[in-house]
Amino acid sequence: DEMSGVVGESLDCPWRLLFCKEIFTPWNEEVASPVATNLIYEQIVRGLKSGEYACENAQELATILAQQYYVQHGKGLTTKRLQANLDSLLPKKALNQMTVKKWASLVKSRHSKGAFVQKQTLPVDVKRDVVNFARSRWPVKFSRLYAAQETSGGG
Repeated sequence: DEMSGVVGESLDCPWRLLFCKEIFTPWNEEVASPVATNLIYEQIVRGLKSGEYACENAQELATILAQQYYVQHGKGLTTKRLQANLDSLLPKKALNQMTVKKWASLVKSRHSKGAFVQKQTLPVDVKRDVVNFARSRWPVKFSRLYAAQETSGGG
């Protein structure tokens, strides 16, 4: 009960605190863990939506969107459901490039041709593929280092 009161108050807070994966080491093994894979996958899809990560072309983005759709809804793709979900998946910048209808067509094509659909890959393995793609495509995004400075007093 005490925590629910605190959590309720924090919803009006003007800022958010996000924890993100910042470094993939060469010996990275997080993708072996389904929990770590899921967390990193969620970071990637949110990063794509917000524009933090950018695909090189429409086909690359459509492939990731097709994988997202597969993870959320399975192999049965319906145009109506896809179009309804695209607003929540596509970065705003992508909506300026093509209409939702054109994006739906491209994503539907990538979905139907995707090996993950043909082989009925487990969603966790599709997430792992997205994480591995991000690790190879955006290595700099996952290797940020920040300077730290020690200060004293005022605490």
